[in-house]
Amino acid sequence: MAKILDCGYSLSAVRSHGRRRLSLAESSAFYELCQRRNRHEPIQYIVGEWDFFNLQLSLRPPVLIPRPETEELVELFLARCKVAIAELREGGSRRRLRILDIGAGTGAIGLALAQSLGDSCHVDAIDISPEAVALAKENAKACLGPSRVKLKEEFPSREGGLNGEEEVFESSDGGTYRVGLASVLLFPQALSRSEEAELPWGNYDLIVSNPPYIPSADLDGLHEQVTDFEDLLALDGGTEGLRVIWEILAVSPLVLSSSSSGGCREVWMEVDASHPEALQAVLGGNSDGGGGEMKR
Repeated sequence: MAKILDCGYSLSAVRSHGRRRLSLAESSAFYELCQRRNRHEPIQYIVGEWDFFNLQLSLRPPVLIPRPETEELVELFLARCKVAIAELREGGSRRRLRILDIGAGTGAIGLALAQSLGDSCHVDAIDISPEAVALAKENAKACLGPSRVKLKEEFPSREGGLNGEEEVFESSDGGTYRVGLASVLLFPQALSRSEEAELPWGNYDLIVSNPPYIPSADLDGLHEQVTDFEDLLALDGGTEGLRVIWEILAVSPLVLSSSSSGGCREVWMEVDASHPEALQAVLGGNSDGGGGEMKR
């Protein structure tokens, strides 16, 4: 009803309209919204927008709807970013913290970071879904402001950029964000090299991701409002739910900047509750610098 009355999304706002009859057009529109909900379409898609970490994001199928758990990831990751920025400043560096968001979706994670950290950070985001990249750009424009032409010295880009995507969005506080279409493995040649990968957008201090992590066998148990409307590629993590997670971890040592250049060399991901033990068993014994501490 709030959507029909265009009065915000609080009960008090609806009540402020008092007791009045809906027009024929309003009644028809409300009936259609109810029919969509009866077909189990998520309320976020019906409304067309939803709040996430102080941002109002546009939403539409099939792009994954951001969950409250991902807001918790952003809170934890933001705290780490602030420490990393302080360390850069203490070391005499004024450069931006460079963050890679793998699996941009609506842009929720990357845009929350760019807005919160201001001119201390730059976020690059990638997704394999053209629909997700298009929606993330729309949200970037709405949340941060119009895109601007990139400055090569400020935003490194190898020849041709990432699939030609070079729009940089900037918040009022100077936080910058760029999103493009790419494989979740970024660039396969990175896996076959022993040195840092020469990626089209350069290397990064930190990686953050909400990857697909639901075991394939569990997808049938999800509610139909998820399986009928949201992109299953953004949910299906393979047999154990770890397929994409392992891919990200495999390429991350080559994507992350070296410690000598001030890179944090950390990967932060939202995973299933069953995953930390399996991940720790591998990462804890890695002797090439790729091992790490698991935090829940």
